[in-house]
Amino acid sequence: MQFIDFEVYTTPDDSIKSTGNNKKGVIIFSLSKDTEKEIPFLTKILAAVKLNLTDDVALFSLTQNQAISLAEVLKTQQATKVLVFGAFNKDIGIHLNYQPYQPIIFNNIQFLFADDLLAIMNEKSRKAALWAALQDLFLK
Repeated sequence: MQFIDFEVYTTPDDSIKSTGNNKKGVIIFSLSKDTEKEIPFLTKILAAVKLNLTDDVALFSLTQNQAISLAEVLKTQQATKVLVFGAFNKDIGIHLNYQPYQPIIFNNIQFLFADDLLAIMNEKSRKAALWAALQDLFLK
């Protein structure tokens, strides 16, 4: 007999490595669908808020149904801000109530959850919502 049709807890994948030097304490989790298109778009997004993908952030690219533990990441990475694109809070091992594109603070870390980068790239209203949220986080 089966009571549920989904996994209750996904074991975090410790083999996921980050790219970038994280000099500004910004961690990005992105559910990747098409890295070739997403990375240039993410680079432009970060440049708009005066961040560099190589130097200033740590980027963790996740694939569908892949999880990572934010607690484990924070043992080795400094974070003042965490941006989550396309993944859910359960994918990074935390439980927060949030609204997409609305920055929240938890444990002195600012979080922003948004749609995946391809969805944002292809819809003007999502781009506008992301830009407004990023301005709140980085430019005010």
